[in-house]
Amino acid sequence: MNSSIFKKIVGSREIKNGSLLGFGHVLTLLLGLGSTIVWTRWMPIEMYGQFKVVIGVISFAGAFCSLGIGQIALMSASKGADGNLGPLIRKKFLANWFGSSVIMCVAAYYFFLREDSIELAYGLALAALIFPLYNIADLWPGWFNGKSRFLWLASGRSLNGGLLFFAVVVLALFDVSSIWLVISMIMLSISLLNIWLLNKALTLRQNSDYDSSLLKFGRHASIALMFSSILALDVVFLENFHTLEVVAVYSVSLVLPGLLKAVFGIVGQVAAPKIYSTDSPVELWKYFKKKFIWLTLGFTLLGTLGFLTIPFIVPLLFSEEYMVAGIYAKWLWLVICCSGSFSYLGLALLATKRPKYTYIPNVGAPAVTVLLWIALIEYGAAGMICARCVQAILLSMYYVIAFSNLLDAFRARS
Repeated sequence: MNSSIFKKIVGSREIKNGSLLGFGHVLTLLLGLGSTIVWTRWMPIEMYGQFKVVIGVISFAGAFCSLGIGQIALMSASKGADGNLGPLIRKKFLANWFGSSVIMCVAAYYFFLREDSIELAYGLALAALIFPLYNIADLWPGWFNGKSRFLWLASGRSLNGGLLFFAVVVLALFDVSSIWLVISMIMLSISLLNIWLLNKALTLRQNSDYDSSLLKFGRHASIALMFSSILALDVVFLENFHTLEVVAVYSVSLVLPGLLKAVFGIVGQVAAPKIYSTDSPVELWKYFKKKFIWLTLGFTLLGTLGFLTIPFIVPLLFSEEYMVAGIYAKWLWLVICCSGSFSYLGLALLATKRPKYTYIPNVGAPAVTVLLWIALIEYGAAGMICARCVQAILLSMYYVIAFSNLLDAFRARS
């Protein structure tokens, strides 16, 4: 993307911030991709499937741990409500203990009811113990983002990716075959990094201003996002009907489309302080309209390019065992790219702090997805990818309709 197009998308004043985030995202993408390549080429496919099941359970439990706190940290920092950070941290740690109990319950299920998955049960039990410190990675990114400390945001995420890559390489070199050792090394290293970065976020406070309306909205956001937690169980759901090998293929098919979140995040994080600092969608649309058009065009071109090349890239990166994953990945890549720019309309809706704009996408979309899982589970990984594609399309349609209605309502008042 050349500099003139980048200026049209984010604006010239934000180019420095965008460059920092861009560098951080690219480095994080490469490290994450490298970690997956090490997993798929030098470690057993069954272990990769086990690891993805554990991560799926962790993500599911995390959704019951005040998941909306990261969003509220960003909004609080953007509005200068620095007194909110302390209560947010305390609330997060308390909620994380509940998440630990959820993971332990799943570990008990695998231990007592799945005699073929005792090793997986041990990995989950260890994850439950480390979870309270591991699951604070949504606080410091939101605070750095809201304070426009993009260098720290990019550095923190790059360090996170670097630790994961280093851990996976060490595990592969020493031919570690126990999932509990894998989980302990990865989660402990990332937990220590989270503690250090959260301490840095605390030093950025400049006042003790407290905004109770944001904390109240955070409760709505957390409740709504709980429903989204069911989406983190896709690998667990798939593993119950198919093999760990199918889980591994499905997980690999998500790798390249998953990188798009980082690409979208560069623009979204640069624009977030501006989006959350205004209460007027009309003013926001004036700022964002031209950028939105350029984003849509750019992402559509990116989607077309990926659709044509991903089937050749996947087997080169992850070995011939995962060739079929390339077919699934190209369709998901295309759909995510073509609908990606509409996610920024969702951020604009959240800026109004109206609970319905949190509940509708975070309850409706998961409900539709689960119904599609049930209908398509017999098709394995292909069915799960199809469900994700349909969800992305429907969610984009909702964002367009809801934001258009919001604009019309504000214009009618003025």
